[in-house]
Amino acid sequence: MKERLGDVGAEMAAAFRHLLEALRVADLRRVLAAYLGFTIAEMANFIAILIYAYEVGGSSALGLVAFLQLAPAAIFAPIGATLGDRFRREVMLIVAYSVFAGSSASVAIALYAEWPLGGIYFLAALNATVLTLVRPFHESLLPALARSTEQLTAGYVAGGTIENLGLIAGPLLAGLIAAAWDTGAVFVITTILLLVGSLLVWRVQTRTAADRHADINAIRMTLEGLVPFRDTRPRVILLLLTSVIFLAGVLDVAIVVLAFEVFGSDDTGTAWMNAVVGVGAAAGSVLAVVLIGRRHLAPSMRRGLVLVAVSVAIIPIVGSQAVALLALAVTGVGWTFVDVSSRIMLQRVIPLGGLSRAFGVLEGTSMAAEGLGSAAGAVLIGQVGVGWALFVGSVFVIVLLLLNRRALQEADVGVLVPIEHLHMLRSAPMFAALGPAELERLARTLDRESVGPGAAVCVQGEPGERFYLVERGTARVVRDGDDVASLGTGDFFGEIALLRDLPRTATVEATSELDLLFLERGPFLDAVKSTKCQIEAARVVSQTRLDELGM
Repeated sequence: MKERLGDVGAEMAAAFRHLLEALRVADLRRVLAAYLGFTIAEMANFIAILIYAYEVGGSSALGLVAFLQLAPAAIFAPIGATLGDRFRREVMLIVAYSVFAGSSASVAIALYAEWPLGGIYFLAALNATVLTLVRPFHESLLPALARSTEQLTAGYVAGGTIENLGLIAGPLLAGLIAAAWDTGAVFVITTILLLVGSLLVWRVQTRTAADRHADINAIRMTLEGLVPFRDTRPRVILLLLTSVIFLAGVLDVAIVVLAFEVFGSDDTGTAWMNAVVGVGAAAGSVLAVVLIGRRHLAPSMRRGLVLVAVSVAIIPIVGSQAVALLALAVTGVGWTFVDVSSRIMLQRVIPLGGLSRAFGVLEGTSMAAEGLGSAAGAVLIGQVGVGWALFVGSVFVIVLLLLNRRALQEADVGVLVPIEHLHMLRSAPMFAALGPAELERLARTLDRESVGPGAAVCVQGEPGERFYLVERGTARVVRDGDDVASLGTGDFFGEIALLRDLPRTATVEATSELDLLFLERGPFLDAVKSTKCQIEAARVVSQTRLDELGM
């Protein structure tokens, strides 16, 4: 436990260092600044329209509006994301920010012009749908902006930090601005944030290539993503994960009602309650590093589910808003543990070849579950009150957990990965775009090899079938008879032959007792080709190596 707590501290320090590293690069700095504005606008718009819906239509309107925002987005997201593979990514990112800004402005105009509610809600749903374009274009552009593998790693880590900031700042912006002025002002400010983001991306100097002939059928790929869920093990994990997302949808609606009716607060109360959930989730994302490498994760997922359900159930019972805020923070922590545990468990039971598509299904299912939870929450609040609505939602999660307890245990196939192997993979820029769950899966395929001084691990001109990490010792890199580099603990080699399908470009010879970890061609290529972002990360690394070798 002490070692894992030390890992938590190391993760926090590393995240801060990576953020500073990313901000030193002008193009990365512009894109990350724009992304911060996006994450704030995304949450602020969602909370603002919920506040408006409650003020004009009560709890029943809350559920309808939340569902209208989430359901169309769940369908559109995988289809719209394919545009980033057909056109230049920096152009598509400018378009995405501009469209999102225009959509936010249209909601502001409709609010100030006092349009009929149907028109306002339609524009709000459109706003929530078009925002799904930004995130995939942003993530696919990062590899093109980085000039080194370290900068690429920094960009991805900084993006995660920005997401957490948006979870906190977005609700606060919505509540405080709505209280000081009105809901329309929130959409005016988010429009300005998004227009600034468009201008920042416009100034990006990097130019990517278009691929107008990319043969991508998002609908077919989405349907293929359903195939792994024929198996009971991933299906039960998905069921329990979406149950807690359903409860989150109920909570989306309930928070607004609680702020106004239970605690006698105003829009600022709604802001603080939503922001505190974000604080808890951010804290949980740091603490969840202790889950990486655990052999069994079903206990952590069960505890997270119970933590969320219990903390949500007690919120309306307590008479103090301060205690309710604490319970919401605990809810955020529990949610993060459920999310991380379930995603790692899914990594272990779904074949790697179908993993990306399966997670695409998961994202769409999650948005749909939250939308249905919001609609159900509104109905329950109208019928039995906010307290009973939260209680029923919490009991729903617990009952599903009890009914599927044995199935969850069977789905937890278990793994034992040495923590030092995870550290080595995590520190290798080659795998910059892999998350904790993907790294764990990859670590399970590592093998060991030891050689003595003078032994050649790979020879220039010969075929290459392995990617190597230096666990301990030193080696030299020789090309055409000349020493071109030296390797030590934590370094890696062998990726060029696998990625480019070339013979070995250099000879690597041990200069001491050398302990190596290696990946065979199949697992290595599956990992680096798992997502578009990861493919680009691997290309950046291999190109840097080729430049160093003068090739």
